[in-house]
Amino acid sequence: MSERLLEIFATADIPSGQGHYAERFDASHPLLMPFNAYVNLAYTAVGVVWLLRLRFQPNPIHSNRAIHNAYLLYYLAFAWAAIGYSFIQFQRITTQDRFWGLLDQWVTLPIFALVPAWTFAIHRNFTQTAAKPAIHVATAAFLLAASALSYFAEAFFPRGFEISLGIHIVLAAYCAQTLVRDAYAAFCRQRSSSAKDKSNANFKPIAFALLLPVFGALVSCLGFVFLKIYDFEVTAHLDSLQLDASIFHTGHPEEGSISAAEGAADSLLTNQGRITGHFLSKICDAMQIHFMLLFFTRVVAHVHVKDRKD
Repeated sequence: MSERLLEIFATADIPSGQGHYAERFDASHPLLMPFNAYVNLAYTAVGVVWLLRLRFQPNPIHSNRAIHNAYLLYYLAFAWAAIGYSFIQFQRITTQDRFWGLLDQWVTLPIFALVPAWTFAIHRNFTQTAAKPAIHVATAAFLLAASALSYFAEAFFPRGFEISLGIHIVLAAYCAQTLVRDAYAAFCRQRSSSAKDKSNANFKPIAFALLLPVFGALVSCLGFVFLKIYDFEVTAHLDSLQLDASIFHTGHPEEGSISAAEGAADSLLTNQGRITGHFLSKICDAMQIHFMLLFFTRVVAHVHVKDRKD
């Protein structure tokens, strides 16, 4: 199967090899690029934390059986997708195999597509035109399938993956602002049904609670893109900051043996086992998933659970 996929996407742009990473290859290390390999555990950490929160921490979906049935699948999909993506990224870094690079790009799209799928479920479940949960599952399956198929643009068009990913990011951002708008509408319904509360002051903390994770997700997304593209430049800048050698460097030249400029250049060329732009981009990428899960949790808590109580 892997040979067939590689044949279909023979023209796909899959970056691999030493020239694409600021962290130097270490042939003596089983992980090849230790820091770039270990950082992928951040995805696993996010997935495991949310699985534990879902199991042990009080959660909006526990308050209502219908809410539980409608949203549990999305929580699990996000959390397990993070864990699975961690493995794929780890394999890509440690093997530099084209197949894992292709799979890395491919699964990225359906993960982003979970955002509009979950948005549709929330919007339809808690409006007067609410559909049955089975329809939500079918719609989510359709969106995820369409998202996965969109990767075939990479096989036929230059920069097909980047174009498809850009569309997914814009759509996810649009869905987030749609849910914030729905939150405002739900609050207005609550206020109009309450004779005691005639001000809009109570909406401020709700809006802040919803917008904060959206802002965090957007900053994480931008940080991921920037740090990924400018891996070498960011790493060189970290060198110029002259930070603690025990954190950023595996070794330190003897004082007076070479000039500071020569030392920085040599450090960049022999950069093994250290923090780089790619390393930091993976942290930003994992935080995107955390912030989106936090956002959807707060949407359910502030909009739909409270809206149903009235």
